[in-house]
Parts: sequence; C-alpha cells; structure tokens
Amino acid sequence: MLRVLPAGKREWMMAPAMPGARSVLPMFVVLVGTSAASSAWARAIVVERPDATDQVLVESFSRLCGELGMYGLEVRVVDPADLATPPGATAAREGGPGDVVAGIAFVRSAGQASARIWIESAVDTRETVSITISGDANAPTLLAIRAADLLRTNLRDIDRPIAAVAAAPKDAPPPASTRVRRWSLLAGGSALYEDELGFGLAPTVQIGRRLTDRLALTLDLVGPVGGQSYRLADATARVGAAMASVAVAFRAFERSAVAVEFFQGLGAARLTVHGEAQAPWSAQDASAWVSAASSGARLVVRVAAPIHVSVSLAAVFFLPRPVIDLGNAGHAVGAPVLLSSAGLGLDL
Repeated sequence: MLRVLPAGKREWMMAPAMPGARSVLPMFVVLVGTSAASSAWARAIVVERPDATDQVLVESFSRLCGELGMYGLEVRVVDPADLATPPGATAAREGGPGDVVAGIAFVRSAGQASARIWIESAVDTRETVSITISGDANAPTLLAIRAADLLRTNLRDIDRPIAAVAAAPKDAPPPASTRVRRWSLLAGGSALYEDELGFGLAPTVQIGRRLTDRLALTLDLVGPVGGQSYRLADATARVGAAMASVAVAFRAFERSAVAVEFFQGLGAARLTVHGEAQAPWSAQDASAWVSAASSGARLVVRVAAPIHVSVSLAAVFFLPRPVIDLGNAGHAVGAPVLLSSAGLGLDL
C-alpha cells in the first residue's frame, strides 16, 4: 500500500561578402578622396561593440582596440543600434573627406567566437574575412591579435581613396549560421536513486526555450521509472514513477563549446506500487500523486553546430513525502532522491 504523509593555430578564410553576411555587421565602410596636396591617408577602423553578456567577445573587443591603437590606427567604436546611418556615409554624399577603411564585429558563429571583418580593396570590391577561434583558454587574446594582424597586413596595400557605399537594411534577417537558436529538443535516459529502493531507469525528454543568453525555460518529462523495489522476507513492493516539471535554467559559465547551467524545477510525480506477498499476507497495488521540486546542475557540450550533449545531476524532493507500507513495516521515501540524466540535444 502507498500513502503520503503531510508535510592556437594562425589561419583565416577569405571570401567575397554575400548579402546574407552583411546583415551580421550592417556597417558602411567608406574611404573618399582627399585633396591632391595630401601626402598621407588617415586610417580609421570602425569596431562594433559586442553583446555585453558575452565575456569572450567583450574581452576580444577590448584587446583589439588596444592592438589597433599600437599600430597607429584610429578606432571608432559604434553600437549596433547606431548602424542605420553608418559612419562616414554623410561625408561621402557631401563630398567631404572620409577616412574609414575597414570595419569589424565580434559575433558567435555556431557557438564559437568569431571576428567578421570588412576591408576596402583597390579593385573597388569589398571582402569579408571570418576568423573563428575554437575552445581555448586564450581565445579572446588570440582572436584580437589575429584580427589586428589581418587588418594591418591588408591595409598596407591601400594607398589611394576608394569610394564604396553599401549597406544592408537594418532589419534584414541574419544568416542561418549566426541566428540565435531559441528552441531545443533533447532525448536521453535518467537514473533515479534512493537508498532503500536502489536504482531505477527511465527515458527522458526535454523541450527548452531560451529567453536570453543566460536564462532558459525547460519542460522535463521523466518516466516511467522501472527497477526499484522494497523487499522484506515474504513480501516485495515494486515501485514505479513518472515525473513532469518546468524548470528555470541559468547559464553560469560558457567557454567555446562548453557551458554549465544551474536549474530549479517544480512539477508533479505519480508514484505507483505493485505488491507481491506470500500467505498470510495479500498483495495490493496502490498509487499517489505528489509534487516534485528539483535543484541541480547541467553540463552542456556542443559537438556540432546544432547538436549538443547534456549531462545533469539533480536532487528531487517529493511533497508530501511518500511512505510504502509492507507488512508490519513502512518505508518513507528518502528526501532527497537523486536524479541523473544524459542525452543528445538538437537546437532548433
């Protein structure tokens, strides 16, 4: 009977800029002619301020500004919200002097830190360069240095003015490679452990919705759990469970393809008992609904652009606390019960 009690390699790739790529960095890059008496060209680099919540991108941005200053290049910092009227566009239309020769933005591409660079070439075409840094403790430093070296190397060849006026609409959709994937679907397995009942195994399904870079909501379904039992000399109670909960997850750490999250969930569980007994006892089946609260941590490792592996461990509290009656004995289910899960996820 069941009852409840109340209670580092240097390399880059260069390719012609595509219309879709321009929406990642909607930036004008303009260099217009100066007077014939000019003997030198001022070189200004437009740098877009990155997402303030991304520590790697912010550190790369700061280091790049310092590197460019060491090379004698002027740095002009712009916010994404200000790019509807790109720097230098007004001066170009009015025939005034322009000195912007390149632009750069730090973004996340397939979960990795990336630098997108626009450079004006002598053939009046724009080229885009993408530098991507994989998992490395020195990713911000390497990304900034490589971007600065690439800019310095290419700008040495600019010795004449080039007029270029081109910009993507501010509301143009971003390319697929940089779109934020808000939904996720995960399937895997879970193990439920309690001191007296032992281990129980169950399938797991999780549906997630990312609210911000740090916060997400998940719907977690676990069950049916099988394999747990409570035994006496002449009677056995086989215990089953199924749980559903909604959790708030906070991403506390993220570096390259690895992230750590902490979550707090609240939901309900249905516990069942199937009795097996020998005379003079008679077997009975019973079930009960209880609330379930869970607190835990999750490790997420990205193995490909939309695919990740997730491993989690949580403490689950059943309220009110279930008690299994077996013969003249009773067992109150432990508080907490440990729930470990692992699965393969897909970002949508």
